Amino acid sequence: MSKTKIAIVGFSESSRHLAPYDDPEFEIWACNHVYRFIPRGDVWFELHHREELAVKYGEHWEEYRKWLTEQTMPIYMQDAYQEFPSSVKFPLDEIREQFGFTESYVPGAPGSTGPRDEKHRATFKSTLSYMLALALTQEGLEELHVYGVDMIIDSEWWFQRHNMYFFMGWARGLGVKLVLPEECALLKEGGCDLYGYEHSTRKYANLIHKMGQQDQFYKKESKALQKFHDQCIEQIQGLSGIIQELDQLLKLPDELMNGNRPVLEKRRKSYSEQFEKYKDKNEEVVNKLRHTNGAQENNFKWMERLGYNDRGEQL
Repeated sequence: MSKTKIAIVGFSESSRHLAPYDDPEFEIWACNHVYRFIPRGDVWFELHHREELAVKYGEHWEEYRKWLTEQTMPIYMQDAYQEFPSSVKFPLDEIREQFGFTESYVPGAPGSTGPRDEKHRATFKSTLSYMLALALTQEGLEELHVYGVDMIIDSEWWFQRHNMYFFMGWARGLGVKLVLPEECALLKEGGCDLYGYEHSTRKYANLIHKMGQQDQFYKKESKALQKFHDQCIEQIQGLSGIIQELDQLLKLPDELMNGNRPVLEKRRKSYSEQFEKYKDKNEEVVNKLRHTNGAQENNFKWMERLGYNDRGEQL
């Protein structure tokens, strides 16, 4: 490894722009389609299953696929694929072996009093955890920086964040200097650093502020999705009316059609395809809207639990 400093970059707008892109001493490691927001990357990670990429990235997939095919830097994927010339198979087996732990268990049914056994386990809850683990295998690593990572929403908060801490702790255990920007929300739960040694009337102020920013994002996202949903419904209703009119015309006998039946049938097919297209789009946006609204409500519930009781408060 030529570099002793690695900066890992995620999607969060809070600090992704603060990574040392202009510092040649750093290797920039990033993932997925965050290339759209950062000026430089030296090592890339796309560890989702190849068959799931088009679904995961939706409208961005073709642009992202083209970008992946044009890169010369190493791109870690589940396998090396011919369509992505610089793709490299991620060394999962070696990583699992190095960062696993021993789990004891009792064979057989629950409640058994038989002898305990042991098995080797390893757990990786996000692309970032894979990135951290691989970084920690690099010979000569001295500094590890993390930017664009907050993990304060949804699955990120519930289990990815804790897994991230596991590898951050491993880094410190190896003596690697770990650097987080002030804007980063990691390791700032509770608003205090030294439990029991600090007093604060608003222990959770910093975390609530971050969650308040996320709440604003959800509101903006929900508004945009609702607008698109309304547009889809308007198109669906309009197309439905047109299709019904064409169906009525197509019921007429041939002698009254003046040879226009093929034209009308072609139009009906075209409108029907558009109708199905908007139905699919609307179903997709409804699911996204449901997810966003649910995530927003869950986010706010946590804000309330932490002492925030006024939705109108400006955070």
